[in-house]
Amino acid sequence: MKLTHVLLFYKNLMKVPGSLYAGKHRVYRPIKMKDRREAFNRLMKEQQNLAILSRPYLTMEEEQGHMKAMGRNRLAYEALKERNTSKMLPHRTIEDHLEHVNTGRKWE
Repeated sequence: MKLTHVLLFYKNLMKVPGSLYAGKHRVYRPIKMKDRREAFNRLMKEQQNLAILSRPYLTMEEEQGHMKAMGRNRLAYEALKERNTSKMLPHRTIEDHLEHVNTGRKWE
């Protein structure tokens, strides 16, 4: 009788109330060496990417003349910009949108 009682106690102790993978009493997967190695590799890859991004590819002098090296000039760029902005709708303010609300307003 006591053996059954003890075994049932330990069986109930291992039971998790509710969902196994969510909530306050969730069961966590043990962290293995493979998981630690993968996390370390991800951090090292991110560190290398940040190091690459911290150094600019072009110097300031090269950046100023890169459009000239491609054969484009300032006038062609301005024409392209004007052509793109001409297709845009004109800017409208909130007063323009709500102008119909002011028709019944009376001034004393």
